[in-house]
Amino acid sequence: MILDTAERIGGYAPIVPHLAEGLEFLKSHPYLSEGTHPFPGGRIVFFLVVTESVQDKPYETHRKYIDVMLVKAGQEYLGYCPFADLQTPEEYQAQEDCQLFPLPQKGRLLKITEGCAYILFPGEGHQPAVHLDTPFNILKIIIKCSVAD
Repeated sequence: MILDTAERIGGYAPIVPHLAEGLEFLKSHPYLSEGTHPFPGGRIVFFLVVTESVQDKPYETHRKYIDVMLVKAGQEYLGYCPFADLQTPEEYQAQEDCQLFPLPQKGRLLKITEGCAYILFPGEGHQPAVHLDTPFNILKIIIKCSVAD
C-alpha cells in the first residue's frame, strides 16, 4: 500500500501499470458523471458514498486490478491488513475481481482526508470507506489499473 496526496499520485506511474493512462483519461474528461468509465488498461469509478461502520464492512482483496483511490471531498477511514494476516476467506468472485474476508480481522485503521490518495496492490486486504462513530459523505475516484493484460 502507498499513501500520498492526490497531486503526487502520478509519480507512481512507473510502478503502477496503466496509471498514466487513467490519469490522462481523468484530465481529458474533467466532468465525469457518477458511475464506471472504461479507459485503455482499466476503468475509473466515480461516486459519492456514505461510509459504513467499521464493525460491519468486510475486508476485500483483488487479483486483477491495482486500486488507486483519490478522495476528492470528505474523509473516510481505511482498514488495511496484509494478505498473510487475513483469515477465513469467502470464495473469490472472478467477475467482480473480489474476495471478501468477514470480520474480525487484524487490520489497522488509517484516517484518509480530502486530497489524499492511496494505492492498493493485488492481495492487500482493505476495508475502504468506513467510519468509527459518525458516517461521512465522501466523493471518491477509483482508478482500477489492470495487471492481468
